[in-house]
Amino acid sequence: MSAVILGPQGPNFTTLRPATDPVASGALQTWFQPCSAPGTTDGTEITASWLNGITAQLRTVIIDAATDAEGEPDDMLKNAILAMVDAGGGSGFAAEQLTTI
Repeated sequence: MSAVILGPQGPNFTTLRPATDPVASGALQTWFQPCSAPGTTDGTEITASWLNGITAQLRTVIIDAATDAEGEPDDMLKNAILAMVDAGGGSGFAAEQLTTI
């Protein structure tokens, strides 16, 4: 698969995944919080570590589904999920077909 599957393409990116901050992959189910008022800085901060974790999860689904990543970029995740459902006969995707990034 030669297509770029998600990730930053502008300045200040890296091709090697940095270590994950334990806080970015904590055990709590949390949500983003907006700032309480204009000009305040009490909203949830989005870190590179958290974004890298989400990017890795999305890439894993797309790559494991072995779909054609050359198609429309907005459809990659949808097509991957559909391919996994089809591959599992509607019952899921075989665990031995999964990899880790």
